[in-house]
Amino acid sequence: MVQVAWGYFCEGHITPTFEYLESEWHEACYPGAIQFQSLPYKCPACKQRIEHRDYVVYVTIGNAPDDPYMRAEGRGYEMAWIEHKRCPKKSLANKKPARGWPK
Repeated sequence: MVQVAWGYFCEGHITPTFEYLESEWHEACYPGAIQFQSLPYKCPACKQRIEHRDYVVYVTIGNAPDDPYMRAEGRGYEMAWIEHKRCPKKSLANKKPARGWPK
């Protein structure tokens, strides 16, 4: 499963906090950009390093968790996409397609 979420990046942790789940997709159906990064993360829009406490939009790929949990499990050691929430979007991570966007 692919999850597009918002959260705060915390130095020393691979995945940012899970503040808001924007959407979930089957991996084959996801229309957004995938650009795997390992630490330290760099925003593709502004080219600046993502710092501790920066608010970000990010994409993870993992397995569906058991109820009642929401965050994908088995996400690995890289982010599928991460960028500052404040930056102009270079990806489809925050852009809704005309049809088929999960509610």
